[in-house]
Amino acid sequence: MSLGICSVNNKHLKLMMIFSSLSLLMALISCNKDNKKITLKTENNYKQKTISTNNDFLIYKKGVSDIKIGENLPDKINKYEYIKSHKLVEEGNVEPIVKIWHNKDTLFEVSFVYDLENQNFNDKISEILIKSQKFKTKENIGVTSTIEDFIKEYPNYFIWYTYISNNYVIQSKDLEIQFLLNEEDYIGKKDLMSGDMVELELTDFKPYSKIKAIRIF
Repeated sequence: MSLGICSVNNKHLKLMMIFSSLSLLMALISCNKDNKKITLKTENNYKQKTISTNNDFLIYKKGVSDIKIGENLPDKINKYEYIKSHKLVEEGNVEPIVKIWHNKDTLFEVSFVYDLENQNFNDKISEILIKSQKFKTKENIGVTSTIEDFIKEYPNYFIWYTYISNNYVIQSKDLEIQFLLNEEDYIGKKDLMSGDMVELELTDFKPYSKIKAIRIF
């Protein structure tokens, strides 16, 4: 009789051990799932923060940061300072511009649309000239990037000169953005006055020539 009781108790004990093991396994699986969810959520939050931060310094097709072609200049961008000024254009004409500064450095020069009907400049942005190396395209190209850096990221490129604005330009055929090169880096022998737009070659410039400014229009 006592042997029967022991046998029953042993079976019961085994069942309890199996049940406990299964319970522990289920708890571990659940814990791991929760940990994975938390990790994923943290990673997503980090990525979103990174994208948001990068957008403050992002150059894109029709703008940079919060400044966009065809829109009004925002009342405030970060802690940047706005200074009203002007620039000389063709035939000695003067255009109003706004220089955007930070820590005594010029970040942008912003030009405005000329209203033919009213014969004056309105508040819509027509052009942005980027002068700070803080701002980059999504391919990490900006002021002080070299011609070689540019071509690596934008192999579908062309280089040209115009005497109208006296600018040497490298440009991707996929972007409506002009990257201006230093005049001192030009070593070519082409007749730059042969047309409004003279096509140039990479060999017309010193190796590692750098972008000096970026024009968005």
